Amino acid sequence: MYSIDLTLDLIDATYDFPDPPGPYGKYLLVERWYARDMNYSPDFVTSMDQFLKFYNMAGRINPTEVKPVDGIFAIDTQVISELLEVTGPVTVNGVTYTKDNVVFELERIASLALKEQAGRKRVLGYLMQAMLDQCF
Repeated sequence: MYSIDLTLDLIDATYDFPDPPGPYGKYLLVERWYARDMNYSPDFVTSMDQFLKFYNMAGRINPTEVKPVDGIFAIDTQVISELLEVTGPVTVNGVTYTKDNVVFELERIASLALKEQAGRKRVLGYLMQAMLDQCF
């Protein structure tokens, strides 16, 4: 997700990005709307349509890093908990995730101060990979 925003930073000076939604500017102090924040609308299709505009723009700028996609799906932490019930516990970055603690651990990471959150969303990719590795 962040690679999309980093790619789009390359054209920030020359492209007129949309202003962020009011609360994002006011409370998160962001100056433009980032791809990572495209889940603003409660309507999934609306959010993902907006996200794909940014994603496809980043793909044209850096096709080596941002690959074409065929679709988007979303999962919540309950799905991850249910997957861990099947795969069994996995350890990522020194933390052992189980079906019983995964929601708490992910919420703990999300509630860290901004400066401590570097790579916080990356843990989801590592977690999913560890569960896949456990299956095969």
